[in-house]
Amino acid sequence: MSTHSTIVSIKNFFEKLASRPYVGGLQITDASLQYVILKRGMPVQKFSVRLTLGVVQGGKVQNAKQFVQALVQLHSSITPNNVRERVRIIATLPSAVTYTQNFTIPNVGENRLKETAKLNLQMISPIVAEQAYMSWQIITETEDTYELLGAFAERQVVDQYRTLLEEANFHPIVFEFPSLALSWAINRTLGIRPNSSLVLNVSSDGLDIFLLKNGSIYFDYFRSWQSIQGSDQQISRDMFSRVVINEVQKVANFTASRFGEPLRNVLLIAPGLEQQVKQVIEQNFGIQATPLSAPYDKLSSSWYTAVGSAIRGSWDRSTDRFVSIGVTRVQEAFHQEQIIGFIRLWRNIFVVTLGGFLVFFGGASILLEIQPRLLHQ
Repeated sequence: MSTHSTIVSIKNFFEKLASRPYVGGLQITDASLQYVILKRGMPVQKFSVRLTLGVVQGGKVQNAKQFVQALVQLHSSITPNNVRERVRIIATLPSAVTYTQNFTIPNVGENRLKETAKLNLQMISPIVAEQAYMSWQIITETEDTYELLGAFAERQVVDQYRTLLEEANFHPIVFEFPSLALSWAINRTLGIRPNSSLVLNVSSDGLDIFLLKNGSIYFDYFRSWQSIQGSDQQISRDMFSRVVINEVQKVANFTASRFGEPLRNVLLIAPGLEQQVKQVIEQNFGIQATPLSAPYDKLSSSWYTAVGSAIRGSWDRSTDRFVSIGVTRVQEAFHQEQIIGFIRLWRNIFVVTLGGFLVFFGGASILLEIQPRLLHQ
């Protein structure tokens, strides 16, 4: 073996030892668990498990035992050869248990930003502060103000999800909400666009509507199918169309008052309903409605939320300054992971080095034992 190839082999070996673990995206809904992992140079990997009706309802776990069983089934599909492996994930919580609100604070400088944002979150929280997890991210910054996006969820709900995930050997690094996850997939697919785009996501849980501008979320609203159905036995085509019209009108009004511009573009994620929703919007508003088509050949649009979380999972954690519900700020979690990774790296190096010494001294011992015999022959 040449010197160059030896150096390359050693370099690859240590890169493998020091490599950052892959982080996948896991979306939790009332109907299913969907997991996506993006690995450089490899096809997209996806796994899913359908949940029995009632296991998760209204975004909350109603049957913990069956939920863990579904997680274990999913885990065995992801890592069939190692059921104890910790699968790191960006977890997307159901829309029904997360809340968002945009708010503005004075530009108090970076040193006081965290404290000021926290105080404002406590004041605007739709949940009693002591019972809530809260997080925020910067949307825009001027000389006078910061505009922030706040996110909220009940502590009890998030803590239960974390406990059950860890019981099934999933390690949630971040908890986020579906619209945020989708924004990563849209920004990756279309780029950061300065014009306002209404995103309408029709999922198994209901209707998610948010406004995306300059890559950030400015308006986020969720309607569950139960709230739409009300006392009726089913949701008719006309009822669904009326709801779409009403919700799009709200966002159009917000866009006009907030940015002084008309809404010109709607992005659709509506598996099986794209043409119906497109027709309703274009006929009633004269706005172009376009089904989102992400560059993942084997994935239907129902996977795009999990894809978005997987995209976030591929980032360097030290650069992730976005909403993270129910865990320490992502940078702090990153430093903890670094310490653990550092310890594991040097443990591996020690084991490999010790093994090398054992082989070397074992070989030397055998050689010293054999050499006198050879000399006497």
